[in-house]
Amino acid sequence: MGIEDGQDQQPSQEDLEQFAQENNPEELEQTEAGQAELEAQHEERQFEVAEKAERLQEKIKQKELEIEQVFEELEDLETQLAEKQMKTMGKLLNVFEIRALREKIGAEVLKSGDLQGELAGLKVLYEDFQKEARSRIEINQAERMVSEFYSDQADKLEAREKDKQARDVTNVSREHNAVLTHSFLSTRGPGQVSVMKRGIKWRDMFHATLALDPEISTASTRMEKPAEQYAPDESFFALGILLKGGEIRSANDSDAGTNMQGGERVGGYSSDDAGKDIDSSINKKSSHHNEISVRKPKAAALFFDSDVMSRFTHGGFTEHGNDRIREEIFEEGQRLGMPVYQRDKESGQYFLVTGIKEETIREGFDKVQVRVVQHEEKPANIEDILNNDFELDDEQKEGMRKDILGKELFNDQSQVAVAA
Repeated sequence: MGIEDGQDQQPSQEDLEQFAQENNPEELEQTEAGQAELEAQHEERQFEVAEKAERLQEKIKQKELEIEQVFEELEDLETQLAEKQMKTMGKLLNVFEIRALREKIGAEVLKSGDLQGELAGLKVLYEDFQKEARSRIEINQAERMVSEFYSDQADKLEAREKDKQARDVTNVSREHNAVLTHSFLSTRGPGQVSVMKRGIKWRDMFHATLALDPEISTASTRMEKPAEQYAPDESFFALGILLKGGEIRSANDSDAGTNMQGGERVGGYSSDDAGKDIDSSINKKSSHHNEISVRKPKAAALFFDSDVMSRFTHGGFTEHGNDRIREEIFEEGQRLGMPVYQRDKESGQYFLVTGIKEETIREGFDKVQVRVVQHEEKPANIEDILNNDFELDDEQKEGMRKDILGKELFNDQSQVAVAA
């Protein structure tokens, strides 16, 4: 819709009609039916007025004809009177005839006045009919009804757009200087909250997220450690992806224990004020991870924490014993053209990884080989993450999808299209 091009841009009538069709079809149908009924009433009234006006016009013509006849009669009587007065001048006998003619003339004058009064009344009535014919009472009422309906739709569309902007991952990340993280944690036994089977490797979880566009659970991490916290915000686990886009469905300031049902992530608390929920979730007063559900996520980068190698000590983790986890993540990023960041556990800052190399260090009297993550000296800012241009092409996405579907990684295959 046009309103999406800028917050100050007013929606077009086409935008409002499309919005009404998609979101309030019953109200739209009722409004259109009401409009059609009023227009039909207007047309019917116009027809009735036209018929009445036509009949009245005939009466006016008849009345004008009667007046014309009276005037002719008056003219004839006056002529007779004049002749009688001239021919019978001085004769007493004709005085009575003259008086009778004058009485007839008086009666005709009165009749003429009455007829002209009636004619004037008919003309006033005819003018009223003409005014009624020009009247747009029903049309104006229909126009007001339609205008009020679309004014209401404009308010609803504006509210929806504000809500949409409030839920937009890019906007939220930029406003709060925080990135949303989705972690890949898989276990071999109980404790894994996922629609995927136990023991799934991180790479398959990653590919499923990229290929299937699932609704996922994320945790926000602010780019700088809040001064009042002893530690930076935590993600759910030490490796995963950073988001640059998507739509936030719900936000909680702690782990809400959400799960997938019918293709949607459910659970946790969500009020009618998404912006307030999100603010409260991100600006939580502890470093423990929150939970923000995101639909149609757009991945920006892979990440791992600086202490990721110490996080798989428990044998229940699927990646337990994988001492190449960092290399695998970096190599996968290189293969896909996706940035990889290391998050410093002390500062909470993200550093772009440029390589991993072996170095010899001394431990006591011994020299040992260790693998060291190389990264840029300057930490990334939120714009570096949000503005990167990573995106799978259709061929890559379809290849991943086929691979994922062929492995039967899910507990419930009906969740495949939306699983995370």
